[in-house]
Amino acid sequence: MSQTKEPISGGRALAIRVTVLVAALGAGWVVPNHVRAQDEVQKARVEAGRVWYEKYCVPCHGPGGAPGKAVYRANKQPVDLRSYVQRHGGTFPAGDWIAAVYSDNPAHTHRKVWETLKRAQGVGEHPEFGARGVVAVIADYIISVQTK
Repeated sequence: MSQTKEPISGGRALAIRVTVLVAALGAGWVVPNHVRAQDEVQKARVEAGRVWYEKYCVPCHGPGGAPGKAVYRANKQPVDLRSYVQRHGGTFPAGDWIAAVYSDNPAHTHRKVWETLKRAQGVGEHPEFGARGVVAVIADYIISVQTK
């Protein structure tokens, strides 16, 4: 006895299409919620970074990353943090950022700020851990103020 496949009728084909569409939409709803959660976390990091930037960085670098009194040693030009990523080939140079900010070298430009951060954020044996978190969210803020 041979079995022949019956063609899918119009109503059944529609039901299958609706089921596939609902499944696709359902899957799509999960991803945007995840993305929105990441966006909210990033917004919170940027806002925290703005607060810390205003407290520790504005005296030398100026509001919003705009040039302040800080200048490059080599050419005495004002430092504009709004073009930091552009000056580094379009990628935020995390290694350079860390090297520019953390330093135990007494002659380093950011030494006083780094010591202040460690005192203000430090707890226990490793006071630099909290300070590094502050530096990380300041980096998020600087990334957010980049000019296109």
